[in-house]
Amino acid sequence: MSWLIFCLLVVVGIVGVRADWDIRQHLGTHTPYWSEGSTVSTPVPEGCSVVHLNLLSRHGSRYPTSGDVKSLTNLASKLKKYNAYINDSYPYIKNWTNPYSLNQEGFLSFSGQQELFLMGQRFNSTYFPLFSESYFPDVYIMQSTQVPRTGVSASAFAQGYLQGEGRIGLANFQPNFIYSDTPSLDILRFFDNCPQYSTAMDNGTISSLEGDKYANKTYPAIADRITQSLGVGAYWNVSLDDLDTMFTACGFEVAVFHKTDGWCALFAPDDISAYEYVDDLGNYYEKSYGSAIAYQISAVILQSIVKTMDGIIAKSPAVEKAYLRFSHAEDIIPFASLLGLFKNSYQLTADLSPAQIESRNWTTSVISPFAANFALALYQCSNNTYRVKLTHNEVEYQFPGCNELYCPYTQFKSLYSQALSFNYTKACALPVFVSTPTSVSLIAFSVSLPVAFVAGALLVLIFAIVYFRKTRKMDYGSLASMIE
Repeated sequence: MSWLIFCLLVVVGIVGVRADWDIRQHLGTHTPYWSEGSTVSTPVPEGCSVVHLNLLSRHGSRYPTSGDVKSLTNLASKLKKYNAYINDSYPYIKNWTNPYSLNQEGFLSFSGQQELFLMGQRFNSTYFPLFSESYFPDVYIMQSTQVPRTGVSASAFAQGYLQGEGRIGLANFQPNFIYSDTPSLDILRFFDNCPQYSTAMDNGTISSLEGDKYANKTYPAIADRITQSLGVGAYWNVSLDDLDTMFTACGFEVAVFHKTDGWCALFAPDDISAYEYVDDLGNYYEKSYGSAIAYQISAVILQSIVKTMDGIIAKSPAVEKAYLRFSHAEDIIPFASLLGLFKNSYQLTADLSPAQIESRNWTTSVISPFAANFALALYQCSNNTYRVKLTHNEVEYQFPGCNELYCPYTQFKSLYSQALSFNYTKACALPVFVSTPTSVSLIAFSVSLPVAFVAGALLVLIFAIVYFRKTRKMDYGSLASMIE
């Protein structure tokens, strides 16, 4: 009996530790939108009022991209092949088919549209003085990359903050304009337009090896347990690739369908934590503090934001009220790092202790869920000074190094002076290697030059002898006729 009580206490203890754990907040970059902490706003300093808003937002929850769709289709084929052996305790998995098609790959899901629509409504409420103006494209500038999911995200956000502000239809719909640059000129795609960064990714200088290392350390035991749970051990050993696809299936079911009792039911919290940390390590080195250039190149976005705010200050009162940008995790994660947020005192690696992993600040589930966003609001104060407030996922954050939430604008620019002077073109240019003659090549050249001279002289001599012999055999009568 004492052993039973002990086991119950252990179980209760475990449940207690995980009581506030929610899988919907631990799926890395596949996490649906959520805000960490309170969204209550700190009162605006007396004499200050908001005059402009810069928004950088990731697109909302999306369908899997083509690579994931194909992996999920392969997984469905394996389930069909081993259907007769799968444990009846998992009827959903036993009969699962891939619900995603290639013609919708990467597109914004309904849940993603809703995330941005509701966000637009909240921003309208939070920054109402700004959004009280009538809509014109030069009042509310909207930009997205040339990827459908970002453009539709921008449109959904606009329908949220402009709801009922137009004159079209029963809902008083207000059409809005969203512009995008060509990919090669788009600063929101700074990660695609930097040869130095792309080369480092291609040649392995920047890599996700730490993520692979942690997966190789933790995934085999999870795969073995899943194999046993499904009851297919005699016929199918779930591979690490299979396991990764199962994690993917779980993540998209939560993000797209808000379903947590399907594929996700296979996993314990520790399994999901391992999956989350693998995703963190990959993004840490490819987009954040693990590789300096990976986040430094996002300075072009901060430079654009500051240029916008400088223009507002110079033209006060300005026509433009908001600059709203819609992009990708590849923008959000580097930008968070450029601002100095979520940084640990230690480098993230596969070999950290469980305590270090558990207590880390840098977590993609927090930093860049679907629809993650940064807002920099500019406030004009009565003494003709300006202040900036930062929110991340609609939660207030102080700029590292500034002791005030409403940071004085001059101090804000001073804090990021290095980023504001960052030369993207120079940093991204590939080095030009000028070849210089080596000692070996100089020796070869010095030997080959006289040899070539002698060979050339011999050829001239041979041609001269042949020509002379031919002219001596020529008939004199023929020669005389030629002269005439």
